[in-house]
Amino acid sequence: MEPTPVGEAIMYDLTMSAAASGWVGYQLLSEGEDVKKEEKVEKDDDEKTAQEIISKEKRGSINRKFPEQWRYKKMKEIKTAKRDGDRSAIQAYKLLKDNRFNK
Repeated sequence: MEPTPVGEAIMYDLTMSAAASGWVGYQLLSEGEDVKKEEKVEKDDDEKTAQEIISKEKRGSINRKFPEQWRYKKMKEIKTAKRDGDRSAIQAYKLLKDNRFNK
């Protein structure tokens, strides 16, 4: 893709690369503000339990380290506890997002 000049900044369209790789990107706008692109998959995962995500998307080896108290909680509950500083929720979230455990 070819960069498009916008004032002094250069704006790259990350839509195609974000959709292809599952990566959530940022787009540089004039005025210097960043706008996070929302990813539909991220919203869908909020309603799934950790066990559903693990059984469909992760390898069995994740079970060795995954905190049991979060196994049947929804992803949005894990995110809330992570923001509140719960160490086991932080570990659960990191394991669910870690690409090393993907099938």
